[in-house]
Amino acid sequence: PITARPIGPVERLWHWCRRYPVAAALFAAVSIGSAAGFVYLTNLSSYFVRETALDSARMEADMMERTNEYYSDVLTRIDTRAISITHEYAMKRDALPLPATFTIDSAQRISQGDSGLQFRLYSQFPFRANGGPKDDFQREALAILTNRSRHPPLPKQLEYHRFVTIDGRPSLKYARGQLLKESCVKCHNTHQQSPKKNWKENELVGVLLITRPLDRDV
Repeated sequence: PITARPIGPVERLWHWCRRYPVAAALFAAVSIGSAAGFVYLTNLSSYFVRETALDSARMEADMMERTNEYYSDVLTRIDTRAISITHEYAMKRDALPLPATFTIDSAQRISQGDSGLQFRLYSQFPFRANGGPKDDFQREALAILTNRSRHPPLPKQLEYHRFVTIDGRPSLKYARGQLLKESCVKCHNTHQQSPKKNWKENELVGVLLITRPLDRDV
């Protein structure tokens, strides 16, 4: 007796396509179109998540900068004979932090939340011993933004970013250059503990770094 060879699903599909070519073509078109549409929507979703994260990081950086400007204005009305302005304010009585110190400590306080959102202000010439760049991205951002700041005209937002994965979470690292204002030059050049004393207006004095997880946005 002759035993018929079993027909596999691939052969069965091939025979069906030969028997019903129009239906097969329609089926293939729908399948390919659905796959292409799925890929397109996936890419579109990823694009919107990243653009939304960038917009949010820019607004958060604006908020930190406006707060720093307001605090700097308040310090101009302080009698420094009665209250000292120093980065070591936490160890002294009747003392307030420098504007950059205020931003650094505010960023640390905000970063203690459960959202995973992290802020950090760092510099190549920090007052504090741990105030410099701490990883490859921070060093890269500092170098790139310093170079860009030396070639006017400067963009409206001196920024650099990269999308990365941190501990399995998709994240955005957003860095914005901080240029030295005219009102701050004198303090930086005359302060006893300043690591650099030849600052000029519009030099890059530091970088505001925002690390933003994207898993909630996704």
